[in-house]
This record gives sequence, C-alpha cells and structure tokens, in this order.
Amino acid sequence: MLDKFRITHRFTVVVIIYWAVLSLMLGIGLWGLHAAKQSLQTVHQGAMKPALLAEASIEAIVQNRLQVLLAFQHQPGSALADIHDHPVSVHIETMATTRAKANEGFKQMQASLIDEESRRLLEAARTAREPWRQKLDTVVNNIGTTISAPPAWPPS
Repeated sequence: MLDKFRITHRFTVVVIIYWAVLSLMLGIGLWGLHAAKQSLQTVHQGAMKPALLAEASIEAIVQNRLQVLLAFQHQPGSALADIHDHPVSVHIETMATTRAKANEGFKQMQASLIDEESRRLLEAARTAREPWRQKLDTVVNNIGTTISAPPAWPPS
C-alpha cells in the first residue's frame, strides 16, 4: 500500500504526524504548567501565608522579649543605665506597637485558615501564648511603676 505513494508524500505525512504529536505534547505541557501554577497558588494561600504570619508572630514575641530586657537596663543604679539616653517609655511604646502588629497578624492568620485542623492548632497557639501575654502585662506595668511612668498598658 505504501508503494503507491511517492517518497515525498510519505515524508510529508510523517512530518505532519510529528508536528501533530509535538503540538499535542506542547499543549499537554502547557496545561500541566498551568495546573501546577494553580496548585502552587492554592498551597501558598492555604499553607504558606499562615506559616509566614505565624513566623511574624513568633518574631514579635522575640522582639517584645528583647524590649523587656532593654527596659530592665534602665533600672537606676544599673551599670547600663548611664548609656541609655532615652526614657524607658520608648521600649514600652515599641512593645505596644509590636503587640498591635502581632494581634493584626493573628487576625489575618485566623481569616486565612481553611480547614478545621488549622483552626484547632491556631487556638492551641493562642492558648499557649496567653500566659506570656499576661506575664508581659505584669512585667511592663512593674517596669513602668518602678522606673518611670509608662503609657497606658496593655494597648487596646
């Protein structure tokens, strides 16, 4: 049967088949890339965004701990009190700002969670964070009354 076709016709048919297969493979590849892009966006919105917000919340806790240590250095009679040329209220205000950012991050994290397991974990984190917040309130109030008059604490 193939003997009835000239070699140029056979070659043309093979080239057309190759181009059809190549076009099909290109279409499948582009569809796969699009599906991967959509999947990564879903993963980012569902998992990475809350993870980044959680990391920011942890960083806020670390920064507040640092500010507490810096505020302790203002204690009169301390060897480090002389090098501080600013009032202790600077540290307390920084803690209030950091706390407000952390609270906003927690709200964003809560809004971005999509499954019940994530919500349960967030509630466990909130429960574990509460003793630290209460202790921070006590410490900041004590720093303020011992060293100088602070702004209102805790911030709203």
